[in-house]
Amino acid sequence: YAKELTPEQIAKQQEAQAKVCERSDIVITTAKVFGRKAPRLIGKDVLDRMKKGAVVVDMAVSTGGNVEGSKLFEDVVTENGVTIMCGDMLERQVPYDASKMLSGNFTAFLTHFYDKESKELLVDLNDEIMRGCLLTQGGKIIHERFKDQ
Repeated sequence: YAKELTPEQIAKQQEAQAKVCERSDIVITTAKVFGRKAPRLIGKDVLDRMKKGAVVVDMAVSTGGNVEGSKLFEDVVTENGVTIMCGDMLERQVPYDASKMLSGNFTAFLTHFYDKESKELLVDLNDEIMRGCLLTQGGKIIHERFKDQ
């Protein structure tokens, strides 16, 4: 998972994304955050500036959606003719490709923590990715989001 951005970084990113969306024929959003509602990436203001016939695929609609106005199981056409496709768990419709992608993600994830010299996975609590993924250690819940539950 990516680290959380500052408000300034978010504003800069949204401005750049809006410019790309405005000139795109198709936009696919996939941002999900484990245990939380999906972040809103495309607002009505951006949809209003997109060209007629453009398609936005919201692959995070089952967790709240990345696109303003998306509705689970329902494709939406905006007033200016942009289609928002909102199928649930679209990634499950292509299991072979999804499995290849997932295995690639697992490989990259594990390689990040693998020490070639010792041939062991390293638990480094100073590593931001490790801190975000590790729930327990030594029989104790150490992840900040789950400590008090």
